[in-house]
Amino acid sequence: MTADDESAPLLEPGRTFRLAQSTGTSYTNIAFRCITATAIDKSDAGYKVTTMVSYAYPDSENWPSYNRTFKFECASGTYSKMNSIEEDGATSLSYQFFSTDPSCTIVEDITPQPSAIGKFKIIEQPY
Repeated sequence: MTADDESAPLLEPGRTFRLAQSTGTSYTNIAFRCITATAIDKSDAGYKVTTMVSYAYPDSENWPSYNRTFKFECASGTYSKMNSIEEDGATSLSYQFFSTDPSCTIVEDITPQPSAIGKFKIIEQPY
């Protein structure tokens, strides 16, 4: 199996992924619903795919969306990681694939999180 063969359909324009389950915590106090990511453009060179991410706010008819471009890395003949290409100051995102089965693709958010040390003010105490 190579990324060009079996895993390639994961990157095809029109392919939609729906968040079915999340074991992580939210970075905000707003719970987003119905999160989807649809591939809208694919660059044959470099395994780059632009996705449109859509989501709903609770108790709202609004469906905000934004586009994000990811570069896919291959290991052992299949996709292993996807990293966002930073555009317009957007936060960098990284995901690791655990399964590339088209019926149940499993990824883990491996984006480095801000260090907690930055949240504390260190005060020098005189002796």
